[in-house]
Amino acid sequence: MTRLGLLILLLLGVLPAQGSSPDEPSALVPPTLAQDAPARLPVGHVLDGPVSVELELTLDEAGEVVEARVIGEPPAALARSALHAAPHLRFHPATSQGHPIAVRVPFTYRFEPPPVEDTRAVLTGRVRAKGSRKPLAGAILRTDTAMVEADAQGLFRLELPPGAHALRITAPGHRLLYLTETLEARQRLEVHYTLEPLAVNPYETVVRADRPRTEVSRVTLHEQELREVPGTMGDPFRVVMLMPGVTTLASGLSYPVVRGVQPAASAFFVDGVRVPFLYHLMVGNAVVYPDLVESLDFQVGVPSARYGSLLGGAVDAHVSRPREEGLHGSAYADLLQAGAFLEVPIPETGTTVAAAARVSYTGLLITRVVNAVNAPSTYTAGDGTVYRDGGEPKVYADYWDYQARVEQRAGQGQLRLLALGTSDAVGLTSRESQNHNEGGVGLLFHRLDLRGRHPFEGAKPRWA
Repeated sequence: MTRLGLLILLLLGVLPAQGSSPDEPSALVPPTLAQDAPARLPVGHVLDGPVSVELELTLDEAGEVVEARVIGEPPAALARSALHAAPHLRFHPATSQGHPIAVRVPFTYRFEPPPVEDTRAVLTGRVRAKGSRKPLAGAILRTDTAMVEADAQGLFRLELPPGAHALRITAPGHRLLYLTETLEARQRLEVHYTLEPLAVNPYETVVRADRPRTEVSRVTLHEQELREVPGTMGDPFRVVMLMPGVTTLASGLSYPVVRGVQPAASAFFVDGVRVPFLYHLMVGNAVVYPDLVESLDFQVGVPSARYGSLLGGAVDAHVSRPREEGLHGSAYADLLQAGAFLEVPIPETGTTVAAAARVSYTGLLITRVVNAVNAPSTYTAGDGTVYRDGGEPKVYADYWDYQARVEQRAGQGQLRLLALGTSDAVGLTSRESQNHNEGGVGLLFHRLDLRGRHPFEGAKPRWA
């Protein structure tokens, strides 16, 4: 008996492996596929459904296909394609007690028809009444192969094969409409149909008007507009100074005031958080770093109730949304100040951290020049005594600010922590060490805002 025949008997459980007792199972490991060789569907061959071709493969000790035989009577073209692909199959060889052996194994090739390409076109639109243009809810659109009913807004959607289609549109109380639409493959066509009423009231008049506004006026500026308006030097808040109906307390003073109301009737906000003042030293840059502002709302007149009892207007800067890919940052320095902005996403925890800070060194440059002019003087009397006058008071002026934003994903919701603060100081200080009299003004504030949102029962409640 050949080794191949012995293996077949072993696989059938007729003979035990050599050196084993009749009760001891033989250590047979069947072959496993190592490299597939798909069979191609013959060109021009049309399948009504999946067809399987059964083969019997003879494998040698190396797992190579040395013979392939068709089992049954499959279509001749498919059998030839399967026999052509079978020799390219590769197997991990079968083993008997650790030694590779030759075997015969069944193998099936499954031929399936190619997927049918979807060439249907989509016809969408709205059905209205002629004259009043009211949506016709329940209007019926029919073709030879499809039918659809318009919804409460008169909207409909039909998927049709390419070609010419005769449409018939009906609605109670309106004349029947016949028309033909020609559609191309995968085309999406939007149309508007109007049906003529059967009876028209000659005394009926249709008046159309814009929906009334819920607020007097609101102007929203976005990032590109805030950065590119001439004369603003890249400061988003200075754009408000250029809008109609806005003036200032004095020329050059960066404090927007709505004409016709008191200055105290306007207020400034950062994402709904009110800040006491908007500009450093009343003439410098805004207290919020420009790269942290994404858009700005300016409400003229009486703002909405969420801003409180304001009568003049509200300037609300919206903090930029977090960017979840890559580091983003900027920095600058000029004769008066230096600032930097950095945004760091942490994808592993769903966290995004952004921070910005600015510091003025006017106290190191400009104030030193002013104080040098008013430096104290000394002189020596005839008896050798040295006298020193107090000189003029020492001038100081400096400021700094910071902002930080932390966004954290919490399940399907989001948490955000916003912190911002600033400090301005300007005044006079005596030069004499024994004289502690000082005169000056200091402006300082800190704000901390925590907000969250999470979907609940189809709604998206927010808290702050």
